Amino acid sequence: MASVTVYANYFSAKDISFKNTALAPMPGMQGWQVAAFRISGNKAYFSGCGFYGAQDTLCDDAGRHYFKECYIEGSIDFIFGNGRSMYKVLAHLFLSTLRTVFFGVYKCWGPGAAAVLGVSWAQELDYDSAYPFLVESFVNGKQWIAPTDA
Repeated sequence: MASVTVYANYFSAKDISFKNTALAPMPGMQGWQVAAFRISGNKAYFSGCGFYGAQDTLCDDAGRHYFKECYIEGSIDFIFGNGRSMYKVLAHLFLSTLRTVFFGVYKCWGPGAAAVLGVSWAQELDYDSAYPFLVESFVNGKQWIAPTDA
């Protein structure tokens, strides 16, 4: 369930915010989470968008997606799903088919960097480790992302 759900392929959004204003569920409450946005279509492009919620903010459900200079705010599982997406933001979160999480950061700086780099499960990447996640080929982007949008 989400405030906004998109199933269409080739969806694009620019400079718009999606917000779920529902209160965060109390600890232990099951089924009360509502995402602010759910993307299930393939080859979706987001530029300068904001995604705001408490728990389960952005459901990157299925398909390949590109998030450029977007702001994503949430607390628990704020980015989740099985999509194969590229995030050009300060932190990158990638989920495998085994539902394990890899949280890597590359050149993370600014006021929130210390909080991210200080947790045991965040892995600071060097260029060689980060490179496969930074190129358009990660989402087969050369086929559907315009060079001016990359």
